Amino acid sequence: MRRVVNRENFTKLLNVISKRSPRRPTRNPESARFHFDLMGSLPAESAGRDDKFILYFRNNLIVSKPNKGFTLVEMLVVIGLISLFISAGFGFFLSTSKAYKSRISTSLSENAGSLTIYQISKDLREARTPEGTSLPAIQAADENSITFYADIETENPAMEERIRYFLEGETLKRGVSSWSSAQGRYLTENEKIKNINQHVVMGGTAIFSYFGANYTGAESPLAFPVNPGGIRVVKIKILTDFDPSRPPGPYEAATTVNLRNLN
Repeated sequence: MRRVVNRENFTKLLNVISKRSPRRPTRNPESARFHFDLMGSLPAESAGRDDKFILYFRNNLIVSKPNKGFTLVEMLVVIGLISLFISAGFGFFLSTSKAYKSRISTSLSENAGSLTIYQISKDLREARTPEGTSLPAIQAADENSITFYADIETENPAMEERIRYFLEGETLKRGVSSWSSAQGRYLTENEKIKNINQHVVMGGTAIFSYFGANYTGAESPLAFPVNPGGIRVVKIKILTDFDPSRPPGPYEAATTVNLRNLN
């Protein structure tokens, strides 16, 4: 049998318990929830006896404490939200990282391509017949290589150097040979070779195109094999790509050089 105690009687009971048991603090019924069940009627011998009733009530009083933990559903929801945020953050990081690497690759390709064009055009504009010789200003001209003489003022300022640009794999190289007065020739066996651009991706496209003295910009380039003595204009195009696996693809740098020192 379940006994129902109203608020007034329940408050009285708590007051009696607090007086009988001073060591146990009285709970405030206004701030705590109390559920109790007297588990049937009191024994007959305890009727009218406050001590036994209070003891019986105290033993059968169930105090419900607030639940301070999380339920399984709440834990699963939190874990799901955390996983979602981590996935979104990781995806954003990957996207940003790829875009950053792509910009770096593009910037490196642009710089390398521009510097390569500048170096070749600078040397070509100085192309001329070596002083005191009958050698032509341009010794050889091909799709991906060119050999000429120019005064680049390195080891022997009084004599032009033999300069050779050539493509080997994906690397454009520059070779320089100096004149030997003692032997009366250029020491090609002592050619000093330097890598100019290691990320050239021409894909079958020619680096050099050659034109004659009547160049207007509308005509087609001279057919290969080219007669070096008839070259007066050289078009240069370099495709550079530091990371072919990433967009936007190779950077194209191009220029046109007029051989001003040739008759």
